[in-house]
Amino acid sequence: MGAAQLIARIAGIPCWWLVFVARTFARLPGAAIPWPSGTRGSLTLVAILGAAAVVVQLWRLRRLRRWLGTVVRLLTVVGMIAAGFAIGGRLSAHAWLPHDWVAAMCDVGQGEAVAVRATADTAVLVDTGPAPAALDQCLVALGVRSLASIVLIGGTSSAIGGLPGALHARAVGGIDAGSELAADADVRVRGWALASHIAVASAVPGVVHVVGNVRWRVVADLASARVVSIDVAGITVLIAGDLTTADETELMLRVSSLNADVLVVPHHGATQDTAFLDAVHPRVAVVSIGRGNTQHDPSASVLKALSTIAGRVSRTDQDGGIAIVVNAHGLKVVTRR
Repeated sequence: MGAAQLIARIAGIPCWWLVFVARTFARLPGAAIPWPSGTRGSLTLVAILGAAAVVVQLWRLRRLRRWLGTVVRLLTVVGMIAAGFAIGGRLSAHAWLPHDWVAAMCDVGQGEAVAVRATADTAVLVDTGPAPAALDQCLVALGVRSLASIVLIGGTSSAIGGLPGALHARAVGGIDAGSELAADADVRVRGWALASHIAVASAVPGVVHVVGNVRWRVVADLASARVVSIDVAGITVLIAGDLTTADETELMLRVSSLNADVLVVPHHGATQDTAFLDAVHPRVAVVSIGRGNTQHDPSASVLKALSTIAGRVSRTDQDGGIAIVVNAHGLKVVTRR
C-alpha cells in the first residue's frame, strides 16, 4: 500500500459512518423516488423552487402569517400521509416475492433484466432494461446486495439504460459486455464501468462460469444478440435477447440441443420461428414487455404457439415481476399480480 493511499484511508476513518448511513438508508423502501429527466425534470424543479420562493415571500407579510401557517401545517399533514401511503405501497409491492426464489424477471418496461440467485444476497444479472430506478428497486426487493457479474446480451443505448440502477449501492464483480452492443451503448457501458472501477470483459462462447449455485455460459454470439444459458437449482434458463428469426435458424444449426426449462422469449415476444420455440420446448415461457408498447408486442401468433408448447406463459406487462421457485414440489412461478 502506497503512502498516499494509506493517508487517504486514515483521513477517511472519521467519515465511515456517513457512508454506512447513506448505504443503509439507500436500501430502504421509498429511499428514492422517480424523477423525470431532461427538460421536463428541469422545469418541474424550477416550478417547485419558484413556489417555495413565493411561499417564503408571503411568509414575511405579517397579515398572512397566520393563514400561511395553517396552510403549511395542512400541507405537512397531507405530505406525511402521502409519504406513508407511498412507503406502505413499496412494502406491499415486495410482499409477493417468495423467499426461496432462484430466478426473477424484473418488471423494467420495454426491456429485460433477469436476476439469477448465486448465494443468499448475490446474483448474476443478465441485461438491465431501460429504467435504472425500476431495476434498482427490483434488486432491493430481491435482497440482492452484490452482483457477481452483469451479463449484457446486446442492444442499443436505451436497452442498457438501466445499468446505473444495478450499480447503485451494491458491489459488482464485473460486466460482461460481449461484442454485440451498439457503438453508443458500448461507450455508455464502459463509461459507467470506469466511473465505478468495474472491469469490462467478454466471455468466450462455450466457456462455463461458476458463481455459487449458478453456472452460466454464452451459447452463441450472433449478429442480433448473444444467447446465454444459465443452470441453477436443477433447471436451465435460456435468455436470447433480441434474437431475429434468421439467427434463430442459425442457432438451431449450430447447437445440437437448446432444451430449457425456462425461456425468456426473444425480442419481447415479437414474431418468432416456431421451430425455435419447439426446439427449446420450455416448461415456462417468460415475456418481458412494456405495458402499452408501440410495437404491439407480444405477437398473437407467438402466444398461440407458446400456449401449446409451454406449460405456462407469463408476461411482465400483465403479471408484473415474475419469480421462479424450485422446491420439493418442483418448478413454480410466482407473479406480483
